[in-house]
Amino acid sequence: MSGSRLGGVGAWIQGAWGRGALAFLWMAVLSGVALAPFWRGGQARESLELLDGGLPWGWWIRGLHVWSAEGALVCTLLHSLDIVARRGEGRIPPGAWTRSVLLLPAMVAAMASGFLMRGDASARAAREVLRGVLATIPALGEFLATMLLGTDGDLTVVGLQHAGLWTLVLVVVTPEHARRTWSDGSALAFALCLSAALAGLSSRPLDGLPVDGEVLRGPWVLWGLQGLLGRLPAWTGWALPILGVGGLALLPRVRRPWARRGLLLALGLLVLAWIAGSLEVVGDGTP
Repeated sequence: MSGSRLGGVGAWIQGAWGRGALAFLWMAVLSGVALAPFWRGGQARESLELLDGGLPWGWWIRGLHVWSAEGALVCTLLHSLDIVARRGEGRIPPGAWTRSVLLLPAMVAAMASGFLMRGDASARAAREVLRGVLATIPALGEFLATMLLGTDGDLTVVGLQHAGLWTLVLVVVTPEHARRTWSDGSALAFALCLSAALAGLSSRPLDGLPVDGEVLRGPWVLWGLQGLLGRLPAWTGWALPILGVGGLALLPRVRRPWARRGLLLALGLLVLAWIAGSLEVVGDGTP
């Protein structure tokens, strides 16, 4: 009996990151629905300033949305690491595993587009960097840059990608991997309490006009890319993520132990490069 209970506790702990990711995701979606009526693509920064200062609890709902999204990404990363460490990818059908892996870039894209929707100095700088990276994709670069980022100062296209495309992908694919639509009550309560507390204890100020010599930071999830682009060609901004996601998707198809170790080593080196780029941005940026 005690061994059975211990095994049950271990299974619950192993699944905690996945349940947390699903709970935080739904918190982000629901809080995003509450924010959507107050955001205008043509007046993005002004919309958020009104939300933060002119509407009761607007600043808190915005913080709840941001912290929930970040919680979903962190839990997803830890859940992915846990699966790979336990060789759990081999117990998932290859097609379902590939779709699950694609949740990572979809979540990063959702967070990045949400950052761009701020419309402040950092968001405008990040948008131009991403436009330059996308433009280097052969044949499709300019088309993708226009479709994902728009062509002028109006951020409506970015908002549609954030609230429409990326959210739809996450809401549709995540339940397939989780085998449930909603997370359990304890995970939802934890996600709500933690996001609500962090939203109340912190603020999300918008940037003013940049001063000379100031290094503007993009969204933290892209700090690694920002740091690497300072030393590498622009095309590596899309090539390295594709290599990383592709390698992770191929993992269950690699049968030989030595090949799996080699693939994991390559993925580990990419992660270390991403961390090094992030640390460089943190060191160069201003508080």
